[in-house]
Amino acid sequence: MSGVEEINLHISNLKETLYFYEGILGFQPSKQRPQLHVPGVWYDVGQVRLCCVVNKMRKKRDIKVKLSSAEIEKVKKKLDYYKVGYVERETALFLYDPDEHSLQLQLLS
Repeated sequence: MSGVEEINLHISNLKETLYFYEGILGFQPSKQRPQLHVPGVWYDVGQVRLCCVVNKMRKKRDIKVKLSSAEIEKVKKKLDYYKVGYVERETALFLYDPDEHSLQLQLLS
């Protein structure tokens, strides 16, 4: 194996997901999203594609995604402004998205 290409997260509410990932975390939707009969949004994060697919029947799972950012202070200010809870440890922030997927935002060194 040489790497991870894609991570799929099942989401229950596309609007909340767009607000969180784009409005708060600053992600940009991928222009390479295929035309599928499934509502959702794709994000290109470095070399990995993060696919958020609407599945209202989804079962909660313990999924953790670790992301890196050089702008962690900027993200922290947005999280505070929008009252998104997080835990800060050394050079990382730990939080949950609207569907309770666990995210770790690691400061790039």
